[in-house]
Amino acid sequence: MRIFFWISLLVIACISAGMLGAFGWPFELFSSLLTQFASASFLLAGLGKVFHRQSRMPLLLAVFAVVALIGAREQFFFADTLVDSRDLRIVWANMGNDRDENSFARLFRLARDERADMVIASEIPEHLSKEEIFQESNGFPNILGKLAGARTNIVMFSRLPMEEIGSVTEKWNSGFLVETNNGTFIIAGVHTPTPLLLQNFHRRNEIILGVVDVLNESVTDGSAGILVGDFNTVSWSGLLRSIHERGGTRISYGWRSSWNSSLPILGLPIDQVFVFGDARASVRVGEGIGSDHYPLIVDVEFNPRAMSLAK
Repeated sequence: MRIFFWISLLVIACISAGMLGAFGWPFELFSSLLTQFASASFLLAGLGKVFHRQSRMPLLLAVFAVVALIGAREQFFFADTLVDSRDLRIVWANMGNDRDENSFARLFRLARDERADMVIASEIPEHLSKEEIFQESNGFPNILGKLAGARTNIVMFSRLPMEEIGSVTEKWNSGFLVETNNGTFIIAGVHTPTPLLLQNFHRRNEIILGVVDVLNESVTDGSAGILVGDFNTVSWSGLLRSIHERGGTRISYGWRSSWNSSLPILGLPIDQVFVFGDARASVRVGEGIGSDHYPLIVDVEFNPRAMSLAK
């Protein structure tokens, strides 16, 4: 009975801390695990109902489980409606570095099967030579970004012409101008530090909000921009709500997760897509490629009017 009581109290304390995620670190760490804490709370409530019928703890656990699910409600939103006619298909993937030696080949097999126009990747396996990268990415002749160096470098492989506009924040992300049949748009990719430490929490926020500000300044009337990447924060975080307040529109991929597992209880939705300006998009989680992250397949539809981007 004592063990049940103290474990239950610990889960309730974690949920309570998670509901304070808007106050930043370290509460956001607990907030990221609200769906897991809710599952644990429901499980304990069921066990308590069976083995400790006279206790009020099961009811309290059930209440806190519901509170946790409300706090993580974005996890269970429906995926955004598919675009009517896509102008661009992007595959985003954090490849997990050398977790699987065949992940790079699997990524481009997926991109070809999906008839993608471009692939944006980070943590490209370090064992690959440039020759192997060029060989596996055959069909995507335009390549921008650093193939070697920091594991969080962003590299874009494209069938379409593009022009690098420089790193918004050195080493962590890159911005590109991409020409499509419907005009030119700006795309930024990010891979941020994991915010386990306070300094990484601030660094992650600085990177993402800095990129958002650049996109807001660059995207003018009739033009569009997109931000995609490993944000290392979940879809219900205060950071993503701040991006929305700054003009970004998050594109939901529904109840699935993108890291560790596609199931919401076992994984976390930490890979994100935002659009800015005159564009619509839809996102779905692709099949695994051997990384600890699942790829995202992003379809983008631009305003049919000719778009112009102030460079």
